[in-house]
Amino acid sequence: MDTRRTMGDASVFIVLFAPTSGSVRRRRWMSGRLYVGFNRATLVEDTTRKSVCVASGTGLRPNAVFAMMQAAENGAAWQTGTELKLERYVVQIEDVVHLHLLPYATCCSDTEEGANAIDEGETSAAAVGNNVNSVNNGGVSDFERPGPHNLTMGFAEMGRDKLTGEPPRRRSRSQLIQELQAAYPHFFS
Repeated sequence: MDTRRTMGDASVFIVLFAPTSGSVRRRRWMSGRLYVGFNRATLVEDTTRKSVCVASGTGLRPNAVFAMMQAAENGAAWQTGTELKLERYVVQIEDVVHLHLLPYATCCSDTEEGANAIDEGETSAAAVGNNVNSVNNGGVSDFERPGPHNLTMGFAEMGRDKLTGEPPRRRSRSQLIQELQAAYPHFFS
């Protein structure tokens, strides 16, 4: 089974698992990943990358693992050491890689909601960009907050001239040293 296809609409957990047959003391724990989606939960072994166990839903109702994940605050309550029972296996959660049911903050958005989130002061790379300085033609000016049409950080545009859109001319070594001395006088005194 190709496990790369299931990551887009599934939560991913790094787990230890062991078969339930035999005694508890003689269990052989193996490492793997647990992909939990609405229709299917797949337990994949790390070394061979083969599917070990699949729990399927009916299409209208979710599979049992997805239902357990929803009951555990969409997987957020599954901490290290949480044990689950998956058909013939005991699964112990080691780490959470991705929870697809929880909304993650995104800083690179072209929607109006993304612009409002940055305007409201949410912590993201674009909102922190107010403190970043950029060099324009020998002078130092404040980084402008990107508008709603372009909420990416815009590192390619940071050093460009605002009027012409061209990159700044190359400065000499003495000009760079003078700028550094002006910006950080306590280092050069």
